[in-house]
Order: sequence, then C-alpha cells, then structure tokens
Amino acid sequence: MLIKPNGKCDKCASDFGQYDTVQSVEVECDNCKKRKKLCGICKTEKCDCGGTYQSVFDKFPNLLH
Repeated sequence: MLIKPNGKCDKCASDFGQYDTVQSVEVECDNCKKRKKLCGICKTEKCDCGGTYQSVFDKFPNLLH
C-alpha cells in the first residue's frame, strides 16, 4: 500500500508533492547507509560521503510490476 508522507524534506524543508509517497521520499545512501526523507530534487543530489540516495523503488525497480 502506498502511503502519503507527512512533514517536509529534511534538506530544503519544502512540502512533499501530492504524488510523493513514503516509499519514494524515505531514502538511504548506497555508500554510508544514512537515511533521510528527501524531496525529488534533493534526492538527486549526492550524500556528504559522495554516495547516491536510493528509495525502495530505486533498489527494487520491479516492485510495482
């Protein structure tokens, strides 16, 4: 079940969009494993360690199919 996220982006403090889900905004760095809630724009930026943020949909692309 897709769930609407509460709160704001941890990095830029913008509200999440109407099509955002908890599964898409809760991300984890693929390098240092740091977890954050990020909007789509901030999610594309690199982590402080140089890693990339991945949501559950990035880790498992066939999850909804």
